[in-house]
Amino acid sequence: MTSMTSDSGGIASGFDALLKALSPKGCAAVHATAAQRVASALADYHRGFASSGGWSSGGSQGSGGSGKPPFGRDIAEGWTVQASDAGGATVTNTSPLFLHKLNGGTITPRKGKYLTIPMVPEARGLSVAGYQATTGRRLFRLRGSGARALFEKTGNAPGNGGRSSLRAVFALATSATQRPWPGTMPPDSLIDSTLTDAWGKTLDGLPQ
Repeated sequence: MTSMTSDSGGIASGFDALLKALSPKGCAAVHATAAQRVASALADYHRGFASSGGWSSGGSQGSGGSGKPPFGRDIAEGWTVQASDAGGATVTNTSPLFLHKLNGGTITPRKGKYLTIPMVPEARGLSVAGYQATTGRRLFRLRGSGARALFEKTGNAPGNGGRSSLRAVFALATSATQRPWPGTMPPDSLIDSTLTDAWGKTLDGLPQ
């Protein structure tokens, strides 16, 4: 889970005097509205990021398959207001994928011995079982070859004596290190402008 905490300092310091003049209830209302607006803006950003292919550029994420939702949907839907009071508010992303995309790092298998890394477009976003169920093709390793990959038969190849040709579908790895993913967070200006607008509109609507 990833959190960000904001108050009025450093982003719109001109609001400080106005906030200090409010009752605790008024301050809480301002921060609650601002936090909801930020969570909504971040969700909109990540929906747009996903639909424009931001998560799939050069990566193994796919559009899903076998009932699996498109990669990144849970990141967009993960933004929520964790806490809000007179002192400020905390906006949180509950997706387990978000922190890894933001900071990068090394991943290892949760189950089994190997990570399965898609090597063909059709395998992106699918597990081995999902790929086999979707395509109806069985995947297997080549015994004695030492190749860390799962292969499939692709039909008779010309000039191959009528024998089936093979294609590597998933590479097998004990770990993989990924860099921070560009664009995981929007520019600071998006958050700043959202906060400033929310604070201004909320203050205008409070009793004087």
